[in-house]
Amino acid sequence: LILNSMALAFVLQLDEMIFSVFSSKRIYTFIANLEPIPVRQLTSFGSKGTSGGSGGGIFRVLLVIGLLGLIQVTLLEPQFGRIEQANRIVCSGNTDFVVSANPATGMIHVAKSTASENWTHAEKVILQVARPNIDADHGWEISEELIGLSTSTYVRAVMPSGIETSLEEPDFSNRAFTDVLDLSTSDVQQAARNLNCGDLQTGQSRRASLDRLREH
Repeated sequence: LILNSMALAFVLQLDEMIFSVFSSKRIYTFIANLEPIPVRQLTSFGSKGTSGGSGGGIFRVLLVIGLLGLIQVTLLEPQFGRIEQANRIVCSGNTDFVVSANPATGMIHVAKSTASENWTHAEKVILQVARPNIDADHGWEISEELIGLSTSTYVRAVMPSGIETSLEEPDFSNRAFTDVLDLSTSDVQQAARNLNCGDLQTGQSRRASLDRLREH
């Protein structure tokens, strides 16, 4: 009981303690000499007053409770429901597997994959191209490297001709779209025939091409 009383006194006097420590003596004296502001005494629910008695007070309380309930039902619950649904879509169920379509039958083949916390080169390139707005907040631990990739304009991916920084710049190109789809189903010989024969002519920027050479 004594500890609870001391804690309550600390909470009630905390604002006054902060004010007395950080305010100057002139301001402290000025505030101390101010006259109290007269406030009309509120009537309790069980007593009669000049402002409608207990009926008006109860009505106001019920009105506030009703408004809070309306906000909870119409705004908060749908918003948190969508967040929870998005979390379940991304993180629930089976996530560690690979999938591919059989070109001969059209059937979908799946197999179990191994979970890894290390980001591959391809994943980092895709993250930089996507450039999502991510932050290390709300208990989510993410490395500074990945945050830097999500905000970087240095592109390591092979971009459409004439584009060097972002996919937000060009309009949709059916040819570029079809080339990327065809590349995903090409073998080494087919892909090699489409390469430019020349130094640093990989389709990447000059800086990305040099970095790729240094890595290998």
